[in-house]
Amino acid sequence: MVLRDAEHSSRGGLGRREGRRALRGSRAKQPLYYHFYSARARYLLPRWHGEDGDWERFADASATRIGGKQGSIVYAHIFWEMSRLFRVNEFFAENHVSWPRIRQGYQDREALYGSTVRHLNELCLLAGGAADRRTIRQLFPRIAGRWDEDVWQEKNSFDDFERWAGQ
Repeated sequence: MVLRDAEHSSRGGLGRREGRRALRGSRAKQPLYYHFYSARARYLLPRWHGEDGDWERFADASATRIGGKQGSIVYAHIFWEMSRLFRVNEFFAENHVSWPRIRQGYQDREALYGSTVRHLNELCLLAGGAADRRTIRQLFPRIAGRWDEDVWQEKNSFDDFERWAGQ
């Protein structure tokens, strides 16, 4: 029921008050289930039920409430999921985004759980959107050509970032 309410809320099926209540119930039962947070952030986009800056403030407050490395990971997760709704360069230009904090969230995830090719690809794509050539240069050797189609959509996007980073 809690997951259903959170998903329903993310699609605008619940009002703001009911959506907050569903999130509180979700957090009480599964406080580190990241998808509750990204579902609520989507709901708070201006194109749905939020105002400018709502979802970013929500991400910040959620990460702060959880605290530590887990809070940092939640912050990065929310921003990754939200970035998928934008073109990568538009994401950083149109939203209140803290690239250092996102990068730290990925570093904290790796410190706690190890790295995955998927997360390395996500971080690399976000680093490109943030014009962080240094981070991309550190990531491409670790990715070692193992591009993730779900992250990049097309191989030429991955290749373009790799060429840009090498300049």
